[in-house]
Amino acid sequence: MENEQITGKDDRETSADNLRSGNSPEANTHCESNSPVSFEESDLSSDITNSENEPVPVLDNEVNAIKENVQNEILLPAAAEIKHESYQKPEDGLVVVRLCDRRINFAQDFSVTFDTNLLKIKFRSSDANFLQQYGGSTDTIFEWRPVLFDEISPEQCSHKGKEILLKKADKVPWIQPFKTCSKLPKRSLSTQNGNAATEAKAAPIPLSAPVNSLKPTAKVTPFDDSGTKVKPGETGLRNIGNTCFMNATLQMLVNCKELHYYFLGNHHKKEVNRTNPLGCGGRIALCFGELMKNMWSGMNRVYEPSELKELVAEKAVQFANFAQHDAHEFLSFLLDGLHEDLNRIVSKPLTKTVEGCGRPDPEVSQEAWQTHLQRNDSIIVDLFHGQLKSRLQCPKCSKVSITFDPFAYLPVPFPKAKTETNVTFWPVDPYLPPVKLSVECAVNATTSEVLAAVGKAMQASPKTLRMIDVFNHKMYRVYEPSEVCNIQPKDVTYVFQVHDSSEANEEVLEFYVVQRLLFRKSSGGFCNNCLTQSTRLLACERCYDAFYCGKDCQKDSWPEHKEMCSRSGYHEFVGEPFVISVPKSKATYARLVQLMEARCRYSVNVFQPPVPTDPDTPDALPTSPLTPLAVDVPEEESRSDDKSDTSSTENNDQSRVQLVLGESRDTWRHGHKLFVIRKCDEDGRTEGGAATVKDNGDEPVELKNRSFLGLDWYNKKFGQDYLIVETKSELEPLKEMEGAKPRSANRSNYPELTDMLTLFSETETLTPDESWYCDQCKEHVEATKRLVLYRLPPLLIIQLKRFIYTTGFQMHRRSKEDRAVNYPLTDLDMRPFLCETAPNDQETMYDLTGVVCHSGTSYFGHYISIGRLSGLDSSQTEIEWRNFDDSTVRQVRQTHALAEDAYLLFYKQRGTKTKDLLTRMYPSSS
Repeated sequence: MENEQITGKDDRETSADNLRSGNSPEANTHCESNSPVSFEESDLSSDITNSENEPVPVLDNEVNAIKENVQNEILLPAAAEIKHESYQKPEDGLVVVRLCDRRINFAQDFSVTFDTNLLKIKFRSSDANFLQQYGGSTDTIFEWRPVLFDEISPEQCSHKGKEILLKKADKVPWIQPFKTCSKLPKRSLSTQNGNAATEAKAAPIPLSAPVNSLKPTAKVTPFDDSGTKVKPGETGLRNIGNTCFMNATLQMLVNCKELHYYFLGNHHKKEVNRTNPLGCGGRIALCFGELMKNMWSGMNRVYEPSELKELVAEKAVQFANFAQHDAHEFLSFLLDGLHEDLNRIVSKPLTKTVEGCGRPDPEVSQEAWQTHLQRNDSIIVDLFHGQLKSRLQCPKCSKVSITFDPFAYLPVPFPKAKTETNVTFWPVDPYLPPVKLSVECAVNATTSEVLAAVGKAMQASPKTLRMIDVFNHKMYRVYEPSEVCNIQPKDVTYVFQVHDSSEANEEVLEFYVVQRLLFRKSSGGFCNNCLTQSTRLLACERCYDAFYCGKDCQKDSWPEHKEMCSRSGYHEFVGEPFVISVPKSKATYARLVQLMEARCRYSVNVFQPPVPTDPDTPDALPTSPLTPLAVDVPEEESRSDDKSDTSSTENNDQSRVQLVLGESRDTWRHGHKLFVIRKCDEDGRTEGGAATVKDNGDEPVELKNRSFLGLDWYNKKFGQDYLIVETKSELEPLKEMEGAKPRSANRSNYPELTDMLTLFSETETLTPDESWYCDQCKEHVEATKRLVLYRLPPLLIIQLKRFIYTTGFQMHRRSKEDRAVNYPLTDLDMRPFLCETAPNDQETMYDLTGVVCHSGTSYFGHYISIGRLSGLDSSQTEIEWRNFDDSTVRQVRQTHALAEDAYLLFYKQRGTKTKDLLTRMYPSSS
């Protein structure tokens, strides 16, 4: 553009400071044309005029002041490529913009000024490429003035670090935060004279210092970075508004040697399918071919893939906006669009699903693959499609369905994050001590998964294990097999082994037992009716919470005691709860007592102080016959003694004697009971004497499976202490399981790709939404499904399933798995993951060619890609590893490809398979 003098009647009122702030008409014109402005020294000294168009003399010190400010401040063009991401908060009317450009120095002289419809962002930069592109030095302050999509309320806007908070003036949604002053010119593949790099080089806009009524004349050159010569493979892609997901994916396809060979050789033009109703009339293929040529021409430093984005949006409308999207989702739609536009099948025949029906896998697989090729045959199928063997089994009729399905990528799940879970294992033999061990389980593991880990460590069948959570001597929780445990480090978790019904050849009864004191420690010592103190008091055997001199006092007190007796449910718990099991035919009262005594010995100490010995004196009174809840009491326990209780115990000074539990005793039936067995609920509460378990002699007790029982210690007799039951400070004796701890926590925190590939082929049960129709049962069933690799593609895309989407009642939630994955750069062997019947002649070794990475959360983040250009025969690398970050492309070391935030992995099969394929089908290409 020619030099022009800025003159006029109002020029005397406009200073150079107005030009720097962008308030002059000329500055606005420059912004609208999107053209950088260059000030020359001659302009400052000779092209300044007054209102009569007469030259105005300029002093040397004024010129030097202007020149100094020109060197220290530079105004960037509005279309400058400053990387940023954004999202909206519609409920608050806010737009959040996050600057993610690493070239900006946010720690020094960074500021943001808010105007009604634009921002003024000032910063320094130490990036060599940035300084070379826009001029200046590390001391230069750059100013970027992006025009906002709509008006804002400046006084309600703010910024903190990299984040800028914009308050919209109205609630109209924004498509994107910024809009350029004018549409950028289209990029061209070449120029007429080959000197476009020099002619179209962008010049920055320096900022002038304020001079009294002085006005320089500006030279304006158009801003255009097309035609800038770069090395092949170093062309970046412009971010046109949250399109980093698209740019990172496109760079991986652009740097695919096979697609490079195919599109640059114009072979796609011969195979464009313009009549395919599933395609876009060949437009996507032709547009991608044009993209490929511009990316490898070496004449564009940056290319804008806006046309390709619009075409993909026609096929998938979710990409029509400028919101953030999943790179894998975009890749799927793009590959499918390219496939349909390049499908060699013009008229697709009707086909049926090929099922095994008992035939050999190779025969069924080949038939299914040929059926797939009858409708789908393109360069995308040749390079990216493989085959999976799918096995479905009905849980009702056990019908098995085997099919062979094509795939274009492998979505591999993350192993569940694991943690150490501490449990105490109780063997089925009650005389064996408990074992303390630590097992490695997933953070959100189910009961079945925890029991499987315990069973593996203790060599026990998981189906014979029961798990409970203990708190304050009670069963706080009985775990069900399918529920998530969520065991905390301080939880007390017991795992009990029970008898296997298949080994016992009969039903096995399981009982959940808590230990309690039959009498409160504070009760006894006097009659509840006459308050007489005596050592021969008898207890109410319904509630065991009242003592009487005899039946007369009990009858007199019954009207008052009746209501309290029926509501009594208070218990003092001791020791630890436990689980016992016994075959139903052997579930006698004596056997239960023996098992319970054996279990108790590890958690309680039982002492017996000196007590009067009178076997004919009962220790409990039956409840009044007036109550409808009266129970039958054995005759020897129902007798009352009306004699005066004047005797006192002897040998009070004798030491208490500790009882040895678990030994075979024949005297428990003859008035020397240590405890009584009563029914209770899950909370360990018993109400009413009818809950006492009856002794049927040699006949099994009348109890249901998985009943809750209370082992109630006879801690008092005749109102005086009879047994002293103390809880042990810890289980004794307690064995420590050797070698039960996990080998290393690193393996679970950083899963291996091979482990994830193994998880991909594990059998899973379909959810109700994925139910399969069984033609034998004539209904949809939640079948078991297993997928396994059968035919490997030349180019293997592996998706690490980082993003998790869950839906519930009026709730949608998404999260991201942030763990790094250990994956190989070379020598990925896929043979261990192939089906046993897969062909043996296929190459199974793969090498990495690229990776797409995602940093951030599931709601906000940024995509980049790292890749190399390999040769067709995969034995060499034509262009080494590069980092593709939108418009920025830079060389990196090979180790950078081992990224912690990898999301998509691109592997290439070794050998000359793709080279032979391409040279055979397209021999004319160089």
